[in-house]
Amino acid sequence: TLLDLAGVVSLGTLARALDTALHRGVALDTVSRRLEATAVQGRNGTTNLRKLIEERTDERSPVESPLERDFLTFVRERSVPEPVAQYPVFVDGHLVARLDFAYPELKIGIELDGYAFHSDRESFERDRRRLTELVNEGWHMLVFTRPQLRDHPAWVEQAVLKARARAAVRASD
Repeated sequence: TLLDLAGVVSLGTLARALDTALHRGVALDTVSRRLEATAVQGRNGTTNLRKLIEERTDERSPVESPLERDFLTFVRERSVPEPVAQYPVFVDGHLVARLDFAYPELKIGIELDGYAFHSDRESFERDRRRLTELVNEGWHMLVFTRPQLRDHPAWVEQAVLKARARAAVRASD
């Protein structure tokens, strides 16, 4: 399906489809093998799919949303060190959170908030409880929205770099 899509959709749409497949458990090497087994010279989309596979080859965990992919692309295009995606935080043996991104060695977590995932009262309350638990465990949390990432990229970059610098100072004390 991804190979068929590659020939008829934009690179962004193909990237979202690949990320969805990876999130649902399709192995990247399976996609790569299938591409190589069926791709013929001149077939539309094979170059785009190869590019996306190459970009994702070194990723430890797949991202779970287009906003997370946008943030990862944002980080890779700037002087911001790449964080770990989908980082699990355990307290006393139980999972407190799986952070969108983290710098675990500095205890910095990054969450990307989209309105669709926080539009009901229950999820709003659960997220605030989770945030409090993380802060109580010493995590410094940064939360960004799509408009912030899109409209204020320099501010987002500086916020991440500033948090990293402050955490490094705390760690050296």
